[in-house]
Amino acid sequence: MRHSGRQWLMAAEAAAEIARARLALSLAPFQRIAARASLPPANAAPCSDTRERVRWAVLVAAKRIPWGPKCFEQGLAAQAMLRRRGVPAQLHYGVRKEPSGELKAHVWVTALDRPVVGCEEVHTWTELTRWP
Repeated sequence: MRHSGRQWLMAAEAAAEIARARLALSLAPFQRIAARASLPPANAAPCSDTRERVRWAVLVAAKRIPWGPKCFEQGLAAQAMLRRRGVPAQLHYGVRKEPSGELKAHVWVTALDRPVVGCEEVHTWTELTRWP
């Protein structure tokens, strides 16, 4: 499938947002990250395919970033990109217990009650909180 230059620019934006999220998760207090994740969307009229274009951009960027960004970084990036485009999106945080007894955490994003990123096995996670 061929993608336009505009779509590749969005993938570059996604890569920058993922890097920004990684830096924030490393340096900023969690309260600041949660406050940013709770901001309302911009006053923009979203295009009908915005959710899918942001999803594609984040997934493509994540595959090309050398450190292999985790779900939290990808989720923060997707939510920020959707918010900037006027699409209300929720960042979900959940946990599950693995068969080994280990507790794992996961982040996923939905927009307009539809999956964006990290939603592949969302039914296996217990949601603890969401922003906003």
